[in-house]
Amino acid sequence: MLATSLFVLALVLPLIRLQSTLHALSARAAILAPETQTVQTLAKRLGEREQLITNRLIERSAMRTRAETLLELTDLFPDDAWLQTLTIQRDTLVLQGRARNPLGLRDRLEYSAMFARVSLYAPLLPTRDSPYSSIHFIADFEYHGGE
Repeated sequence: MLATSLFVLALVLPLIRLQSTLHALSARAAILAPETQTVQTLAKRLGEREQLITNRLIERSAMRTRAETLLELTDLFPDDAWLQTLTIQRDTLVLQGRARNPLGLRDRLEYSAMFARVSLYAPLLPTRDSPYSSIHFIADFEYHGGE
């Protein structure tokens, strides 16, 4: 009988210790649960703020002033080209006008740090009455996130 009792005790004692450890860990988890929730909430808010800051930087970069754009275009346009219409949308520039060399002007716009993805749409070729071609460019403003 004593051997059986000792055998049962040998089996039950580790279980009692494990149960005690489990209760201690559960109590600790109950204490940490609100702190964990707070950290998760702060991490979520931090991510939202970072996204907001990123969006604002992109918006600020995209909203170039007309003066900046006109200064850049003044430097890029050769003497034998001129604008008839200029449209600035949020992140896109649309230019229409006349130029002696539309492809050369497109290259100048493309190499500018201000513009990206410059497209020339359906230029009207020069006629014998005029050496100038009609131009219609669409370009995206180049983003510089650190500005």
